[in-house]
Amino acid sequence: MDGRQVEFFVADVSANAWPAADVAAAYYGRASQENRFAQEDREVGLARIVSYDLPGQELATLAGLFLLNYRIARGFELEPPPVTPPQPVLRTPVVDKSVPVDWPRDPVIALNLRKLDWDHILGRRTDWTWDPVRGELRCPEGRLLELTTVRPAPTDATRTSIIFRRPCYGCGDCNSRRGCLTSVDLNAHKHLELTINMDVATPLRKRLERLHKKPDTARGVVPMPISEKAGLHVVLPPRFKPREARKVFEELFVGASMRVVVDNPAIQRTRLRLVATDDADRQGRRLTWTQRVAHYTLPEHAVVRLEIETDRELRRWLGEGC
Repeated sequence: MDGRQVEFFVADVSANAWPAADVAAAYYGRASQENRFAQEDREVGLARIVSYDLPGQELATLAGLFLLNYRIARGFELEPPPVTPPQPVLRTPVVDKSVPVDWPRDPVIALNLRKLDWDHILGRRTDWTWDPVRGELRCPEGRLLELTTVRPAPTDATRTSIIFRRPCYGCGDCNSRRGCLTSVDLNAHKHLELTINMDVATPLRKRLERLHKKPDTARGVVPMPISEKAGLHVVLPPRFKPREARKVFEELFVGASMRVVVDNPAIQRTRLRLVATDDADRQGRRLTWTQRVAHYTLPEHAVVRLEIETDRELRRWLGEGC
């Protein structure tokens, strides 16, 4: 609305302790957390299906998370940040005055009202105006009327009436009051009843019912406001960058070389290469866990040697005996 993206956030905390900007930042912090999960999926491959058995998949996920955290911890040890904490900043609540005070209370109602042909609806009421950008109906004096009622019984099968009203005492100081209202009561407020199509009236009625619905207290759950006093300083988000810590760890392996040598004694083939041993072999079935372990098990006298050429820092991390 008016070139702005409107969103609603609710927090039952002190306005001095949690200004609107801090509340919105806390909500958007969850989006940052979701991005962190996606980053972990990309780097460690946590989104892959490792096992179709739930415990097996969970074990693989835990192993991936352990590896990710291990890289962060090792990177932190290699380049620890300074121990001096950031300077605290005094909390100074600021009210955003750029938002118009007379904005529509509910954007859903405004969006539905924009679907109507207001030139046709107002008809001979040439002094009345409808602002399509702000979604507001104004009288000839420029005073705002808000949608309060949608008639439950339609005038026919396709149309019904909606009522716009000024707030109480909203017309008391109007210069055109005598020619607009017949009541002499100063508390009387102007209302205007218009006829619209049911396809727009129905969602408007449902929305008003939802806004006017009293909270359900049947379960006896009463929200308790937070009464703790606010601190003197602003709550600063963490400045530590885990991704950079993982990069520091990965840089250890730049220039390192690894060679794996397997001394495997010659094995006499006991099966024909071109002839299947059974139906499972012929059909190429998936091996069971036991069969897969047996398939990749090295012979008893096989020897595996791992040779690593790297600098002193990586040797210290791996252990001097490596």
